[in-house]
Amino acid sequence: MSKKKISCRRGLSLFLALVMCAGLLQMPALAAEHEHNSAGWACEKDELTCTILEHTHEEACTSEEPLCGLEEHRHTDSCWSWNCAEPEPDEPPVQPGLSAQDELPVQDELPVQDETLVQDEVPAPDEQPVQDVQTHVPSAYMDIGEMTPEGKVDRIIELMKEVPNQITEENMDVYGPILEECDQIMGGEYMENFGDAELDYAYEVVFEEFFAAIDKFVPAFNAYQELLAEQGNDGKALIESRDEGIQLTYADGVLTVSGEGMFTGLLINKVSYTSIKDYNSERPETAISEVVIEGENAENPIKIGSSLFRDAGLTKLTAGNILAESMAFQEAFVQGANIELTDSTVCASVFTDCEGLGTVTLNHVTFHDNYGRFHLFSGSSIDRLVIRNMDRIGGYAFSGCKIKGEVDLSGVLYIGEHAFSGTGSPELKNISEDAVVEYSDVFASQVENWSERVAGILQGKFRMDPPKTAEPIAPQGWTSSKTGKENSTEGQTSTQITEEARWSDAELTEADVLIQTYLADVQQMDFIFVMDLSNSMSSRGGSDSRYSRFNEMQSKLLDVSGELLASGDEYDCQVAFVTFGGDSDPWYPLPWGESVITKGTMDFQDFTDEVDEAAAFITGSKVYDEYTDYGLGLNKALELAESNQEKGRSTAVILISDGSPNKGDGKTEAEQIKALGVPVFGVLQSVPEREMENAEAAMRNICTNGFFFNGDDTEGFSKAVNDAVHNALRTCILTVDVNSSFTLNADSITASAGVADVSEDGTAITWTIVGKTFEKHTLSYKLRLNPENGAYPEGTFDTNAGSAHLLVSGLEVNEVETPQLTRTQPVRSHTLTVRYQYSNGTQAAAAAVQTVAEGASYSVTSPAISGFRASIAVVSGTMGTEDLLFTVTYTSTGGGGGGGGGGGGGGTGGGGGGGGGGGGTGGTTIADTEVPLAGDLQLNREDHFAYIKGYEDGTVRPNNPLTRAQVATIFYRLLDEMSRTIYFQDTNEFTDVADTFWANKAISTLTNAGIITGFQDGTFRPNAYITRAQFAAIAARFDNVVPGLENPFSDVAEDYWARDLIAYAADRGWINGQGGKFRPLENITRVEAMDFINNVLERHVDEEGLLENATTWSDVPVGDPNYYVVEEATNSHDYTRRKEGELMENWTALNEDPVWDE
Repeated sequence: MSKKKISCRRGLSLFLALVMCAGLLQMPALAAEHEHNSAGWACEKDELTCTILEHTHEEACTSEEPLCGLEEHRHTDSCWSWNCAEPEPDEPPVQPGLSAQDELPVQDELPVQDETLVQDEVPAPDEQPVQDVQTHVPSAYMDIGEMTPEGKVDRIIELMKEVPNQITEENMDVYGPILEECDQIMGGEYMENFGDAELDYAYEVVFEEFFAAIDKFVPAFNAYQELLAEQGNDGKALIESRDEGIQLTYADGVLTVSGEGMFTGLLINKVSYTSIKDYNSERPETAISEVVIEGENAENPIKIGSSLFRDAGLTKLTAGNILAESMAFQEAFVQGANIELTDSTVCASVFTDCEGLGTVTLNHVTFHDNYGRFHLFSGSSIDRLVIRNMDRIGGYAFSGCKIKGEVDLSGVLYIGEHAFSGTGSPELKNISEDAVVEYSDVFASQVENWSERVAGILQGKFRMDPPKTAEPIAPQGWTSSKTGKENSTEGQTSTQITEEARWSDAELTEADVLIQTYLADVQQMDFIFVMDLSNSMSSRGGSDSRYSRFNEMQSKLLDVSGELLASGDEYDCQVAFVTFGGDSDPWYPLPWGESVITKGTMDFQDFTDEVDEAAAFITGSKVYDEYTDYGLGLNKALELAESNQEKGRSTAVILISDGSPNKGDGKTEAEQIKALGVPVFGVLQSVPEREMENAEAAMRNICTNGFFFNGDDTEGFSKAVNDAVHNALRTCILTVDVNSSFTLNADSITASAGVADVSEDGTAITWTIVGKTFEKHTLSYKLRLNPENGAYPEGTFDTNAGSAHLLVSGLEVNEVETPQLTRTQPVRSHTLTVRYQYSNGTQAAAAAVQTVAEGASYSVTSPAISGFRASIAVVSGTMGTEDLLFTVTYTSTGGGGGGGGGGGGGGTGGGGGGGGGGGGTGGTTIADTEVPLAGDLQLNREDHFAYIKGYEDGTVRPNNPLTRAQVATIFYRLLDEMSRTIYFQDTNEFTDVADTFWANKAISTLTNAGIITGFQDGTFRPNAYITRAQFAAIAARFDNVVPGLENPFSDVAEDYWARDLIAYAADRGWINGQGGKFRPLENITRVEAMDFINNVLERHVDEEGLLENATTWSDVPVGDPNYYVVEEATNSHDYTRRKEGELMENWTALNEDPVWDE
């Protein structure tokens, strides 16, 4: 590009900038003044470079098509501004009554143009101009004679030398004609008579002289024009509207606006444009203090542009038939200013930041906003608010505006969400009983009898029916029939259960199993209501609702809790509440499916049986201005449920929400609650149809068996909560494990009610029955006997692996023993031989020889020989499929002779085909409450005997849980002889542990020692499972626990009941966690218990120390991480420490398992 062109462009740019500052140049209209790409306009978007997140706009800058309208905003996309070319009209748009020279330009904001824009607007002489500039320039400017380009420039320089720096009324007649001649030579404000030739001469020859003349011309000509305007207005300042159709009248500080159309707020003060704020600043003697706006009618209102009255300093506004855009009157008033608005429509934020307003009167005013959130007076304050002839007050209408005194709401039939939230303490009067009233935080304190009004919404909709009389059930008389141990038709958890079995084929290889249950209403149940108080709860749920979801929830929980707690002797219920929101930051959503609890708001009320205490918490709750985090609420519910379960009380959780979570799904917390056996029910409250699919998926994700209830209106919501409560009172779960001798046919399972689920390995059935009380239900299925070595075995087979258990809210209330089926075969017998010898191999006594049938038990007592001790006092066991031979060796005790010259020596025991030892118990878990250690109990840390027994099928089932009875048996065996003798007991006061129960002595002895206790209802619940925390606590009580040690586990709270016990066990190296977590609420498995006890007793073996003929188990093979843990726990053995000071053992001999009196 040539230096000449660059110079010309720069000069013109400078000139245009000067003229624009004076308000004389019309630029292309901005987006607010026309519809783009219509009516002949050619409009394009020019991208702007915007490198900061927040800034003040000088130009239109937005990621959407309309002008932004905000002073500051956050960019997420590229920014752009409009570049618009005006259509070419047939004739110049000269207003009637004005000369071409008097015609006024149209402009909004006038940014300084860059060089490219200037060049685009100054076409070369042979080019067609972008805009028809002749439409803005008088034709007189074209008649300048035959002046050369140099002559034009020189003439202007010469004329302006005569003009002074200031034009006044005294000299305007002298210098006005000179200025007009200069204007005529240049061709008016667009310099129509200056082309490249004139500019080249001005820039390259007389640059300094020409622009000195221009610097003087611009302000002088502007002042001259203003003086002319004043003379035409009787010498007064001229105030006119720049907007077509708008008339302005000014008198004594009062500006009256009338007419129709858009009033942008820009005034014509003489010949330049100015805002009301600037006008008041420049002319304080004639400042506008009061504005009266009079539109023609509601159909043709005067439209008030955004921010036009900002900082105007008005004392009063009186307006009728207007349409005010958002922020039209932002910061527009002085302290004590009054507003009276009639028959008008206002948009959001119209009166923001107007502090100290006097009386504000809204008479038949409607609100408009695309999102229904108005914030009309946000950041403002009003001494007196008068509302007349208005039936609707939109959402957030007065939110954040401090209002004093009474507000009469007579005739208002709709008050939107948060319409009066954050308004301080206005006295809201005369709200119609028929009005739709959504949530505002001041209603509870500022509306008379509001609590009674809320309570009445759903009052009396929930009823607890008196308990019915249960009907007894009985087995149907199949081959093997069993009846539940706690079958009863009376009591707070009266249940009945039967189980029976029969062979279904001639070969006796397929079996039918039938289970019957009968459940009455549970009369002891505590409820945790988890309340979603996210901001969406502030609006009503549907068109038929008259109150917010929140107020309907309050009313329903008042109704339900009052009835539950007032049920007297018929039901024993307590209630607790948790309220939650979620992180309020929309920019950082949390991932679905991850256990991330936000920093949102949460509150709770612990379990109470007091109606007034429950009601106070419900009515005192408020909606949180936050999102929804299920995990936040369920995490607290988990703590409450765990604490309540430890007290032996049945518990249920009911979560109420109006939609899916957008901050935390709560799945992890819900699974932990359900792991306690506490059911989780859900209630969806008036969820919008567009959100229903996600909301239902979220509820299925957390609820027990995906079970939730849905209410799409007020009455539907009430019924949904009723159903959730009633189903919690009527839910039972039956669990049955299939004996490993059989394979379950999962397709054969038939349930008359509820849902029957099968475990992944096909060995367990969980049958859940919800809401079906006072009627008999059946579960049937088929089993197939497993062949052995290609043939079906014969004998007697349990259909279950232990008893079937019936639980209500995680607590076992009944159990039924397994049926047994016999597959017969010819009775075969084998020879049992017991030889007696001294340690030198000579015979000590005659051998005992017996014939014993297969499967029959045997017991042979070794004869007493004075001065000698038998290696086996009693040979006992069950006859297998081969002859058995045992050798009992007698060793000298040092007193008395020995036959055959026998001396001391090691004894041997042998035999073939099995034998020896007593029976064992199955896997177990124990759920224990915190109890103190009673007495100086000691565990046997010297003798390494097998304290865990395997199963007849050669498995040890390491991952099975442990029951309370089984854990009691383990620790009973581990007591040293002195402790067992001191505390031995074979009776107890538990209603569910009979003297004939297999673990009676272990339970009675450890209870007597204070190691374990029962529950408040008098039960021990021997078949309930035990958690890792409870097992650790029991083991730690055998030692002198040091409190206050460091707690290394993030999931063991500092106020957790077993905190010190777990920390002590960790400090001693007995336990460890994974990833810094202990998982205290998970049931402990058999192998975890073995590892724990081995650590406590300092019992450790590895490949080097193990003997070859040690007992092994098919489900824990060599190479399994727990192989040596299981071997140590299941083999009785002698040992030596490999090295002094080390715990690793070398086994020296395998021993017979001891026989305990249990």
